[in-house]
Amino acid sequence: MATQEQLEEALRASMQKARSGDARAAELARRFATELQAMRQPAQQPAQQPTFAQALEQFDPTEGMSTFDRVAAGAGKSVADTWLGLRQLVGNASQEEVDNAREIGGPLMNTAGGMTGNIAGQVAQIAALPGIGAGGRVAAAAGRGLPFVNAAVQGAAFAGSQGVGAGESRIANTAAGAALGAAGQGIASGLSKAASTAKASLGPEVLRAIENARRLKIPLNVANVTDSAPVRAAQSVTKYLPFSGASRAAAKQQQAFNRAVGKTFGADATTLTDDVMRQARKRLGGEFDDIYSRNSVEISPDVARRMASIEREAFQDMTADQAGIIRNQVEKVLSEATDGLMTGQKYQAVRTSLQNAEKAGGNIGRMVKAVRSALDDAAALSVGPDDAARLKAVRSGWANLRTTEDALKQVAGSAGNVRPTSLFPLIRKGSTPEMRVLAKVGQNVLKETIGDSGTGPRNLWAGILTGGGLGGGYAGGLAGAASAASGLAQLAGVGAVAGRVLNTNTASKLLQKGRPLSGLAKAAKVLPRALPVAAPAAVVDFNIGNVSGYDPSDPRYRGN
Repeated sequence: MATQEQLEEALRASMQKARSGDARAAELARRFATELQAMRQPAQQPAQQPTFAQALEQFDPTEGMSTFDRVAAGAGKSVADTWLGLRQLVGNASQEEVDNAREIGGPLMNTAGGMTGNIAGQVAQIAALPGIGAGGRVAAAAGRGLPFVNAAVQGAAFAGSQGVGAGESRIANTAAGAALGAAGQGIASGLSKAASTAKASLGPEVLRAIENARRLKIPLNVANVTDSAPVRAAQSVTKYLPFSGASRAAAKQQQAFNRAVGKTFGADATTLTDDVMRQARKRLGGEFDDIYSRNSVEISPDVARRMASIEREAFQDMTADQAGIIRNQVEKVLSEATDGLMTGQKYQAVRTSLQNAEKAGGNIGRMVKAVRSALDDAAALSVGPDDAARLKAVRSGWANLRTTEDALKQVAGSAGNVRPTSLFPLIRKGSTPEMRVLAKVGQNVLKETIGDSGTGPRNLWAGILTGGGLGGGYAGGLAGAASAASGLAQLAGVGAVAGRVLNTNTASKLLQKGRPLSGLAKAAKVLPRALPVAAPAAVVDFNIGNVSGYDPSDPRYRGN
């Protein structure tokens, strides 16, 4: 007589064979389960032949299997199920065999590894099915719809080849497979098109500004990298949500912008205070003094002729009074030179005077700037190559310092912050390349695009704090307090999750150029092959909802 261990081993082997629809193995599994049941029951209780479900209670065939083994078994089951379905299609397998195979495979399908392997195996089978080629009359007739036709054909072929159990229809399964294949292709195509649109929605100038912001290590949020009004509006609201991190993110962004601006004139600081600006001005002034303490500017005949040409142009294009101002500036430059040389100290004083005169703007400012440019060119030629390179860098820093000082005259400057959008109006009359980059970052990327009067948020918080919850309204007593607490909890939850995501630099990197949509579009390419896997279950679910007398314990409706 066989021992209990021997019966359990025999039951294991027979049930594994029965998974592929082997009717004889299924019958042996019943017999072994009956003997095991009799061995475990008291002698006075006669053993009854168990159902498959009862046999499975006696023994779990997945017991002791590793995750890899379950994945492999699930993939193998997908192939065995298709083979069983094809056998049934040609009359070589019965409906009962299909039902038995499904019931025996139930424990494996109840494991994550088994289900993963089974789905992967089915998707691979669909992917291996041939579609309609690119040539031929059918393909020509399908035109742009060819991917949908192929997805429908592959989905129908796979779903139609699967076994049909009790209460199922092969025709319905085939139709569902075709529909789900075409639907999967529709989702994949739609996401691909949306991703392409998202990439093209931002102009090249804006994309360049975004890349410059990242290069300058300025953290961005999702609203900075998209022109989507809903996304921008959602991010704007987060500043009023608790635990959203919006305030901290905004502060970090402002500090990084301040630092980037300060570095253009040698100040590495997150806040451009009066002391920071004063020290920068003193340092740059010292650089000028050092260079010109050992260099004089030669006002050569060529320089004099160039300035005389500027004066003549002024009298040709301007009124007599305006041209007289230009003549005075030219004479001031020439008069400060002795024997054709101007000391460094005098050069700096004359140059500052010319810069102040440029502020008149219009034709006067333009012509005075021409005089200063001629003087600066003479200075550059008068110093050695090392000092010339150093002088150019110091001048750029000085120009950036002056622009920043003007920006800090605005309200935000009281806290040592350069408002990002304040730079662009200041560079229109000329600026250094690095300041133009920052101005475009501020205008095209960091600018607030959603107006906010504060009325909406005030109403929201009024509703929350007076007991109206997120929906507004008023309540009193304990009910009002409970509603207020509930509303605050909801706001905290939204802020802690969605708010933080919308304000992170990582999320902005993913959103930039449609990357989330691109990722979804790539992932969705599997849908035309994955959705038909659910065809038999979808048909059964539809029947369950439309057939009276459905018994959820009936194994006919368990499917795979």
